[in-house]
Amino acid sequence: MPNFRPGLLLCLLLALLTFGAYWPVRNHDFIFYDDPQFVTDNPQIQSGLNWQTLHYAFSKPVVGNWHPVTVLSHALDCQLFGVRPRAHHLVNVVFHGLNAALLFLLLQNLTGAVWRSGLVAGIFALHPLRVESVAWVAERKDLLAGLFFLLTLWLYAKYVRESGNRKSAEAKTEARKAERPGARRTFYWASLLCFALALMSKPMVVTLPCVLLLLDYWPLQRLDSVHPFSATTGLSRLLLEKVPFFLLALIDSLITFSFQKSAGATQVIGQSTWPGRLANALTSYVRYLGDLLWPARLAIIYPHPARHYYLSDQWPAWEVICAGALLVLVSILFLRLAPRRPYFVIGWFWFVGMLIPVIGLVQAGEQAMADRYTYLPLIGPAFALVWWLGDEMRRWWPKVTPQITAGAALVLVATLFALTRHQLSYWQNTLSLFTHAAEVTADNASAQFGIGMGLLEQGQPSQAMVRFRVALAIDPSYVRAHYIMGQLLRVQRNWQAAADEYQAALRANPSDVRARVNLAGVLPALGRAREAYEHLDQAVRLDPNAVEALNNFAWLLATSADADLRDGGRAVQLGERACALTHFKQAAFIGTLAAAYAEAGNFPQAIATAQHAAEVATAAGDTALATRNQQLINLYRAGKPYRESSQRPQARQTPPRN
Repeated sequence: MPNFRPGLLLCLLLALLTFGAYWPVRNHDFIFYDDPQFVTDNPQIQSGLNWQTLHYAFSKPVVGNWHPVTVLSHALDCQLFGVRPRAHHLVNVVFHGLNAALLFLLLQNLTGAVWRSGLVAGIFALHPLRVESVAWVAERKDLLAGLFFLLTLWLYAKYVRESGNRKSAEAKTEARKAERPGARRTFYWASLLCFALALMSKPMVVTLPCVLLLLDYWPLQRLDSVHPFSATTGLSRLLLEKVPFFLLALIDSLITFSFQKSAGATQVIGQSTWPGRLANALTSYVRYLGDLLWPARLAIIYPHPARHYYLSDQWPAWEVICAGALLVLVSILFLRLAPRRPYFVIGWFWFVGMLIPVIGLVQAGEQAMADRYTYLPLIGPAFALVWWLGDEMRRWWPKVTPQITAGAALVLVATLFALTRHQLSYWQNTLSLFTHAAEVTADNASAQFGIGMGLLEQGQPSQAMVRFRVALAIDPSYVRAHYIMGQLLRVQRNWQAAADEYQAALRANPSDVRARVNLAGVLPALGRAREAYEHLDQAVRLDPNAVEALNNFAWLLATSADADLRDGGRAVQLGERACALTHFKQAAFIGTLAAAYAEAGNFPQAIATAQHAAEVATAAGDTALATRNQQLINLYRAGKPYRESSQRPQARQTPPRN
């Protein structure tokens, strides 16, 4: 009870500081990077919480990963607030504030140290490395995973206390525990449930069972010895206790790897070898620690060395050797200090272990490292540093007054607050964010591409094309730049140049369905309808659920000027599948199906379907498409199928997007 008031005040202070630091984010926009897939270009998530969204969340990957809890969170935001960036950003801030308060309560509960716990939570709340996870709407997964991760630890600590396994438990508490076996089970299964929710928010937390074992060592002190290598009694019991946690982690790892592999996320850096990945992992560990102590030159994406490290394609050998040696020496030192300073072991191996899934040994994505990956791992080093400084001040500076200590803590918090505000200013929109990334990193094709996308958002396509060409000069195989340039050239009706860009994208990634579909869309204008047929046929084989491919192929088979390419029966099959996958809510797809029925000779069905397409288009406010379908109804009533001009592109004009 004596710690209640300062604890409550610290929770309120953490919440106020978090909101104060991140308040400007209310005026920030969505960014093109992942936000479209999670919110702005995802009609299923925009539809809000419903049975279809629930099925989508648990059955479909988003950005190559399976995180249904995160998907449902975005859907709830869309249902409550629509697609307005202000509300989505502020919800992120609320979650981050909750996580900071929960971290404080967890550490206070584990250690009994109020002010040290508050300082660790303050560093967590206000460190500029957190900006990426909070200011980026798509990184809601970090915040949700963090919430359930911390809840898992808190419930686990409650379970341990109820189990009477902590040495410092008092006799009267032991007696009470004997009467509450149900409470023990409740806390255990509740912690397991929270772990499952954390995994379904972001799979990175798979190493949480190992964190539980670290807490068993200290501060829960469930081992018979304070030295990790001499503690054997009861260790098998503790491991057995974690089996359900490890099973959940294994299942989620298999699901995640399967989704990432099918999405091609594990093959983004094709040149990256195992030695190269190990070198990048070692140097990234040291760079993360450096960013904790000196958070300068932070960027949304750091180019992987396999995408050119200055004049070579690897990290310098001296840097890798020094990084590896440092990691080994620090690990040995902290293990030797474990009997006297157990927090070094906890903090260090918390950091090392939690980063393993995202350190790059299994490459997923194009980045060498990412600030968002440190959201939970850097709690460990911050915890160890604060506890060590507290002990050193007691040992060497006994005359240091509480006022001086509090003043130093306030200076640190104020500094972090200012740095976070400064870093947050770069996140106003896509252009400001990636312009900063290009300024603080070298040879960053992704940053140049991002600047181009930001310029497109501001209606400057010519300047955007320059940036896309710069990205390709840095990395000629940068697929997205080729694809977006193709989209821009297609809108300009520069068919040959657009086809060249799509073909370049396919040479870099032959399984790119979008590039293949859009290439097929411009080829008829070049008199190459047969090639368009082949590309669409390949696209639906690569992805039988790609609705654009299904629709465009059905349109080609139903309306092509070349009689040898027309196939009414197959056009109906493809058109019906495209409409079924979109729940008959896309007027353009319904119109394609009507044309397919007409080609197959089923004119009554063609008329009814075209009428339905006109009604859907009218309801959506697309009067031009509604009028077009009414015109086609007259054609079908005359018993005539529609024939496309041989010089007209047969795929829909789609706006440029990532």
